[in-house]
Amino acid sequence: MASAAYNRKLYPVAVTQFGEFLQKNPTHPKADLAQQGLGLSLYALKQYDKAQPHFAALVAKPNLDASISRDRILMLQGRCLLFSSKKDEARKLFIDQYQKLSDPKYQAAALAAICDICFEKAEWDEVIAWTAKLIAAKATADEHARGLYQRGYALQSSKKSEEAVAALVKIAGLETTPEWKTRAAYLLGECHNALEQFELAEPAFAT
Repeated sequence: MASAAYNRKLYPVAVTQFGEFLQKNPTHPKADLAQQGLGLSLYALKQYDKAQPHFAALVAKPNLDASISRDRILMLQGRCLLFSSKKDEARKLFIDQYQKLSDPKYQAAALAAICDICFEKAEWDEVIAWTAKLIAAKATADEHARGLYQRGYALQSSKKSEEAVAALVKIAGLETTPEWKTRAAYLLGECHNALEQFELAEPAFAT
């Protein structure tokens, strides 16, 4: 019944029913599935502080139910931390776990989250180091473009304009959203100005 409530998006009902099942049957063969359902229901209700411990408990289990994607649950745990403004905890989780993620899309997403947090904190050396890992991963075009832009920005902020240009010019060839191409073009103009390559700066700003 709890699963039916979840599938019908009756999340408060699902929370109650999954919780009661776990309280009465903590060692039941379907306890992992119930805990996943409870975490997902709380997540859907945006009760991230309450959902996070359930995802963490599942990730920590050595014999997790085979039908549950550990990679997905770990990413949900990290998102709960991010949405709860616990960015340092989220970054630590992703740094500790990203190499253990078997699905390339989740590994790239974890790396992208690490890059985002470092970028927000203006930790340029960390941005440069982690974007190198993201760019080498099997990231989506948008993740790749964002990583290249963050790398270029960090390099430019570190007075390494030539290296910044080398990263930023790669964005033009990606099938990504116009936002990243526009941002990259403007930053390229700034880099060319810093290098006194004024003939290259003007067309970059005009893009």
